[in-house]
Amino acid sequence: MMEMRNNPSSKSHKSVGKSPQSSPMRAVAQSLEELGRKQETVYDMIVNVSKKVDPALLSWTSLIVGGILLGVVEYGLTIFQVGINEWKHDILMKNISSHHFGVMSFVGLNCFLALIAACLVSKFSPICGGSGLPEMKALLNGTRVHNMLSKRTLIVKILGIGLVVAAGFPVGQEGPMVHIGAIICSGVFSSRIFNPLGEDEVRIESAVDNGSFQSQKGLFATIGGAAGIAAAFNAPIGGILYVFEELSTFWTPDTTFRAFVCTAFAALSAQVCLYAGVNGNHLESRVIFNVQDLRSNVGGGSGGS
Repeated sequence: MMEMRNNPSSKSHKSVGKSPQSSPMRAVAQSLEELGRKQETVYDMIVNVSKKVDPALLSWTSLIVGGILLGVVEYGLTIFQVGINEWKHDILMKNISSHHFGVMSFVGLNCFLALIAACLVSKFSPICGGSGLPEMKALLNGTRVHNMLSKRTLIVKILGIGLVVAAGFPVGQEGPMVHIGAIICSGVFSSRIFNPLGEDEVRIESAVDNGSFQSQKGLFATIGGAAGIAAAFNAPIGGILYVFEELSTFWTPDTTFRAFVCTAFAALSAQVCLYAGVNGNHLESRVIFNVQDLRSNVGGGSGGS
């Protein structure tokens, strides 16, 4: 019995003998855990820095960032539509040359693209079924519209409008770009980088701060709508006038200058991306109402006459 009682001590000696082999791994694991707890992410570091910046500077910076993001989104949407159209063209040319089913292929491909867009809208975000302008007017007038400015709505809106336009339907980017611009600019404003408290914390703080926050968020949504028009049509002032007439419920001279800064950066970033192109393929001709093209046409006409 004494020997049996002494066995645990022998086992403990054996386990101690194994510990030197496993201790380095345990030490590494513990150090990694401590490092993960102590180390701040890049996002947290930016948030901490933004808390020390003047709120007015953050507001202007968020307008510039929102405008640049809208120009990039417009560029990506153009690339998406051009890629689908080239894919359709290749399939149609093969079918016409080999099987002589060009009309059936054309109709079938367009119906296929429209079906994908309809499935995306009905399954993930029914609010994207229309242009978004009536819902935006209702939202800015104080009506609660569910998922109007969510990330899912943004993704479905971009994919849906790209598929529908590529399918050849008689629709355009006017209303959808207003909706997309409102989502992006209000999202940039609500992010903790440009609003260190965050929307949830503002809502908890007080009703007055929450009301002010929601008012500013609606203002950024309005300015984002103008920037969406500016990016799609290369018309900064036209975007401001369109939103001033059709969408806004409250407007001040300060809002005009803020909107001009955002729309100017949106149009400029869209132009830079489109002129740069991808793999040397310039896409500046995709911009609607290009002033340079109009001047060249006028010059050519006058020279010929």
